Amino acid sequence: MKPILPVLASLSLLAAPVQADGLAGTWLTEPDHNGWTAHVVVERCGELLCGTMRRAFGENGEPITTPNVGKRILRDVKAQGNAGEGMVYVPLMRREFPVRLVANGNRLNLKACNRIGICRTQIWQRVD
Repeated sequence: MKPILPVLASLSLLAAPVQADGLAGTWLTEPDHNGWTAHVVVERCGELLCGTMRRAFGENGEPITTPNVGKRILRDVKAQGNAGEGMVYVPLMRREFPVRLVANGNRLNLKACNRIGICRTQIWQRVD
């Protein structure tokens, strides 16, 4: 299946204070429809978490220039332990979707769904 959501990431569970240990860090996205990937840095943004695209890479892994570098991809992520929920911006669609995140070791599973329940899942790999 071709990834429709090139960049996903953010969660919001009914949680107390943000416990970012599992979700925080730099993550390598799955390739988009062009074969491009990105580094998304997930970190605290006040009481919640957010994720910003810091670098982008072409099909062969070389750094590329794209207007999406520097954009907030994840926002308003409420985390509890290794899971969370929030909003993810999908540059390809220029839209935001609710997303659920679950970190498991060096993998971050993201599942985003639209209003009618069509969902897409991606698995990102931890860079650091």
